[in-house]
Formats: sequence, structure tokens, C-alpha cells
Amino acid sequence: KVRQATVLYQALTVALAIGVVFIIMRTPLCGMLLDMMEVEHRAAAMAAEYFMTLIWGAPAMLGSFVMAGWFLGMQNSKVTMWISVLTVIVNIAVSLTLTLALDLGIYGLALGTLSAQWTGFTVSVIVCGLKYSPSFPRFITIFAGTNLLKFFRINTDIFLRTLCLVGVTLWFTRTGAMQGNEILAANALLMQLFTLFSFFMDGFAFSAEAICGKYSGAGRHQALKQACRLLISTSATLALIFTAGYATLGTALLEILCDDLSTLAAAREYEVWAISIPLAGFMAFVCDGIFIGLTATRSMLLSMLCATAVYFTVYMLAWPTMHNHGLWLAFLCYLAVRGLLLALLLAKGSRGEVA
Repeated sequence: KVRQATVLYQALTVALAIGVVFIIMRTPLCGMLLDMMEVEHRAAAMAAEYFMTLIWGAPAMLGSFVMAGWFLGMQNSKVTMWISVLTVIVNIAVSLTLTLALDLGIYGLALGTLSAQWTGFTVSVIVCGLKYSPSFPRFITIFAGTNLLKFFRINTDIFLRTLCLVGVTLWFTRTGAMQGNEILAANALLMQLFTLFSFFMDGFAFSAEAICGKYSGAGRHQALKQACRLLISTSATLALIFTAGYATLGTALLEILCDDLSTLAAAREYEVWAISIPLAGFMAFVCDGIFIGLTATRSMLLSMLCATAVYFTVYMLAWPTMHNHGLWLAFLCYLAVRGLLLALLLAKGSRGEVA
């Protein structure tokens, strides 16, 4: 229990400190991101207002990630699920109230999300205290010793991996913005299909983290292998179901999400790429969960670096002739390569990290 509490307080301290740094650096961060995105003036003004409001939730958002990961490590995924549901409900209720009833526009949307982030984090801390009562260890226990070095090694790998992921996402959005608001909106609309699929796949990833971490820590290598096979086969089945569903109902779903005819027309031109996302990306999701559970974060980082390099290489080769189709091709290659490399590392035992 002491070690569990130490890990929790280490992670919370780092997360909250990074969140405060983001708040302090909010003005240059906002300017840098908007310059990178090269969006039109009206969209840039709205994005700046949204960012400068929502940035105050950075400590809560990062803290919520810590609490969710800790609950999963404690084999308590139900708490994470219910807190996520609560966060979504608060976000929707407050956002609708502020935007529709009080007519606060983009500022209201940002306040709705901000209130949901702090609500989720606060409830997580309260539930943790009531259910587990993690005693606060001595200060020197948190910030000294080899355990802290391992903590930072693991989190540095994940941080660098996340930087690659953010870089890919930002470049995707920036390239869409360069083509005008219509393509930007069409890409964002199609990305909702990816987001919907990712919600389901995140469930498999969270399960993989908890199950694989449990079996690996207990030295149950055969059970670990069986769990990995079951997770991969089940997620592959889900990917096939989503692909079939998007192929038959994707257009109808887009029409539910958007009623702008020009945006829908543009989205239909690139819809085939979004339909292909589940098959291209399912392996990346489930293997991420497996490798996090095994704390094999260096392998995750290496696969992400390779996939990111493939993304930008394919983009540079395909963009001059394929334009937005080339952007989507690069994104799918990025997902597929990431999953393939992780699968190969898993099959080979990841140099002794995976049993």
C-alpha cells in the first residue's frame, strides 16, 4: 500500500506541476499553436478564446489522467467508467445551458468543458480518499531513490510518445486548415468516426493495461499470453464490425452529425479513408494497452517514432499529387505501422520485456 500511495502522489505532483506551467505559459502557447495552424482570422479568434479559457483546466485534466490510471492499476475500472460518465453529463449540461440559455457561444462551450474537467478530478480525489485512504508518504519517499528514476523513465517515454501523437494530430489539422474552412470542417467531421471507434478501443486498451499488468506482476506468463491473444482477436472482430458499419451507415451518421451540405459533400469525397480507420488502427490501440500494462514503454516510444517518420514521409511524397487524399493516406499508414511494429515486438517478446 505504501508503494501504491507513493506512485499516486508522484504522478499527481508531476501532473499538477505541468498543468500550472501550461497556465503560466498560456499566452505564448496559444500564439504558437495558432501560428502553426494557419487558420483564418475568425476561426483563429474563436480558437484563442476557447484555448485561453480551457487552459485553466490543465491541472485537472492531467490529474484526472493520473487518477484514471491509478484506479485501473488497482483493478477498479468501474470507478473510471462512472466518473467518465459524470464528466460527460456535466460537460453537456453546462455547455448547453451556457451556450443556448445564456448565449455565451464559444466561451460557454469552453466553460462547460472546464467545469467538467474540475468536476471529474475532484470526484476522483474524493472517491480515492473514501475507498482507499492512501496515506501520504514522507516527502523524501516521493522524490528520492531508484523508484523515482524508474517513474520518470517510464513517464518520459510516454511523454515523448504523446508529443509525437500530438505532432501528427496538429499537422493533420494544420494541413486541413491550409486547404480552407470547407476541407478543415470535412476532415474534422470524418475524424468523428475515428473518435467514436477510439472510445470503444480505449476500453480494450484499459482492460489490457489492468489484465496484463496483473498477470505480468504475478509472473503468470501463460495467462498473459492467452490474455494478449484474446484481446487482439476480440479487438480485430470489433474493428471488422465498425468497418462494415461505417461502410453501410457512415454517410447517414455524418448527416446526423452535420447539416451543412457543402461540408457533407466534401466529407463524402474522403469518406473511404475514414471507413478504413478501424482496420488500420485497432492493433495500435490494443497493443498500447498491453505495453503500458507491462511498463514496456521504450518499445512504445520506438514504434511511435517509426510510425511518425512514416507519416511525414508518406505525406511529403503523396501531398503534391493527392492533396487531402495524401494527408489521409499518411494518417492511415501511421496507424497501421504503429500497430504492426507493436505486434512484431510483442511476438518477439520485446527483447525480454514481454513474456
